[in-house]
Amino acid sequence: VVNKAGLIETVGSGEPRIDFSNDAKGALLLEPTRMNKVTYSEDFSQWTEDRVLVSDNQIISPNGILNADKISENSENNVHRLYSNTFSAVSGSDYSISVFAKKGTATVLQLGITTTSVIGTGRANFDLQNGVLGSVSGGSAIIENYGNGWYKCIFTFESLSTASAPVSFLLTNNNLTALRNPSYAGNTSQNIYLWGAQLEQGSYATSYIPNFGNSAGATRSADVCNNGGNEQVINSTEGTIFINCDFINNNGVQVLCSPNDNATNKRIEIWANSGLVTGFIGGSSNITIGSSALVNGNHKIALAYKSGNSSFYIDGVLIGSKSDSFTISALTQLSLGYFNGNQYMSESKTKDVRVYNTALTDQELQALTSN
Repeated sequence: VVNKAGLIETVGSGEPRIDFSNDAKGALLLEPTRMNKVTYSEDFSQWTEDRVLVSDNQIISPNGILNADKISENSENNVHRLYSNTFSAVSGSDYSISVFAKKGTATVLQLGITTTSVIGTGRANFDLQNGVLGSVSGGSAIIENYGNGWYKCIFTFESLSTASAPVSFLLTNNNLTALRNPSYAGNTSQNIYLWGAQLEQGSYATSYIPNFGNSAGATRSADVCNNGGNEQVINSTEGTIFINCDFINNNGVQVLCSPNDNATNKRIEIWANSGLVTGFIGGSSNITIGSSALVNGNHKIALAYKSGNSSFYIDGVLIGSKSDSFTISALTQLSLGYFNGNQYMSESKTKDVRVYNTALTDQELQALTSN
């Protein structure tokens, strides 16, 4: 997570991940399980130097420690790159490369894969001086500002074949439109700084997973948040659940907020699947109150439930209402990103969760969810 001081830190198992990136109040970070396939994510001296020189521990990294490495060109006329251990790419699968980078005397970094059968001519160029993207092909790219001159550079692509390949980081002679693997006469005074490399299978990059030499990959388990509340504080007859969250990715099944008794037919639920967010009641009968397509980003969502009068609001707008009758037995827990012993994908930053013991009025729901 990014802590209050703006530094990246590792949170211990069983502790909530409260992330302060772009949010002074902090948000509960919920992500799916991912593996960092890069064997040495912070020690680039363990990578293969191809007409570059790695100098260990030269400046303060985004975690506040003197452990970021300097990557300098040599003077040869050829490609100037650093590449990792190989990983096994699967044809048709998505992968995301990410690294924290800071300009030195050089200002442009290129991310790619050394094997053309996996990436073709794909690559992404990043401007480390202005924090903007250069040319990108064969995938998509994002650059994120982490302060103090550091940027998280992300390149996501679909593998063109099943093959073994290393990740490569390249200097480009400060050319933001450089093609894949640019060749030029190097300059020993040209350098950039790197820390925290990651390669993960997925259509977007998640938070950093340190790997200090595990060739099998370092894995972060999926975030699970449950057992909040009990039948004494959650009203099974009527109530309102509210969540203010920032979607990291709204595809894939994920339960955003659910008072339940850990049984499939006894729950109040706000959930997302394939870009749709739904308000749902499962009791004596299953009732969908409403559904709406949402883009990634921040949304305020509320579901008021009461037999004969239930409403579903998103961002101040009524999405649906139902007059269906239902009964639900005692609701014993509140879950986020988890339900009924199943591991759902958790892909959001949760900023606020509330459970009211009465069904709020339409006017109250509109005010509560308005941005």
